[in-house]
Amino acid sequence: MITDLGIKGVTFNAFQNEKDTNALNKLTGTLSPGCVAIEIGTREGYSASITARNVEKAGGCLYVVDPWETLDVFRKFRDNMKLMNLTVYPLVMKSVDAARIFKDGVLDFIFIDGDHTYDCVKDDITSWLPKLKPSGIMAGHDYKPNAKGVMEAVDEMFGDDVTVFPDTWIWYGYKRYQWGQF
Repeated sequence: MITDLGIKGVTFNAFQNEKDTNALNKLTGTLSPGCVAIEIGTREGYSASITARNVEKAGGCLYVVDPWETLDVFRKFRDNMKLMNLTVYPLVMKSVDAARIFKDGVLDFIFIDGDHTYDCVKDDITSWLPKLKPSGIMAGHDYKPNAKGVMEAVDEMFGDDVTVFPDTWIWYGYKRYQWGQF
């Protein structure tokens, strides 16, 4: 689905609908001043643009992690962020490798939308969950029946402590305690 935000030159081949967009905006719109956020799986930057606007309003910073399958897709991401005047810090690497860069307990928000296979989603969750502050939010996209890997990993790791926004594919949970066994 091509999404046009009405900004000259900015289009995204995005896989989020309007309700998903509103849910992500609601989640990131409540981030505290000076927040540090990260997005796993960015592609052309659609969800990153939503998060970045709210993070910047809060005086924080957003890192994005993606191995970017081609240089053209990375350039499209970079150009979209530049045209929207958003500051985002890209890490061109695999998610689990990027997690090693961050200390535990430093992130306010983590959004997972990378590889949708069960093993990769579970690896993303287990690699990044310790990086959240005690009050942090972990969220993700594609909690839907045709993305069984996402649903199975999220359900296994979070059980009843995960919420899915109504009529969306956006899931989230708060780090009230250490979920799962790491």
